[in-house]
Amino acid sequence: MGNKAFPLNAEIVVSAFMVAFAAAQVYAANQLSLSADYTLGPGALPMIYSIGLLICSAAVLFDSVRQGGSDGVGEKNSMRGVLCILLLVLFVASIYVVGFLFSTILFCFLFCQFFSGLGLVKNIAFSVIWGAALYAAFHYLLEVPLEPGLLFS
Repeated sequence: MGNKAFPLNAEIVVSAFMVAFAAAQVYAANQLSLSADYTLGPGALPMIYSIGLLICSAAVLFDSVRQGGSDGVGEKNSMRGVLCILLLVLFVASIYVVGFLFSTILFCFLFCQFFSGLGLVKNIAFSVIWGAALYAAFHYLLEVPLEPGLLFS
């Protein structure tokens, strides 16, 4: 029997994680110089983004707690929130092992498998197309060097 006074749902779990992440980013951005001679310093833009993320995620957290998990599937939904966070951690960790392209395809596939109603073939197709499109956009169009991974470097 769950706690009726404060049921968790995916919004509460994910937004609480995002508040903690944004607070850490504000702290990290504060370690950089915010101003330079006649311009903004290297920490100004990360600070602006971090404060924006902190405000938005705190607003979602506040609204989710205020509603009290009114979706009716609190325990299942909180597990989905935890699963989402675990998939993001797996994504970040796998970038350094198999590279950006393959980790993006893997993350997208797993995310679609757990959270979408699409079939296996559609999930595979979407994951490959999305991963390849992101890789092409960053690597070729924007010329951003992406991590090749330990297995492919």
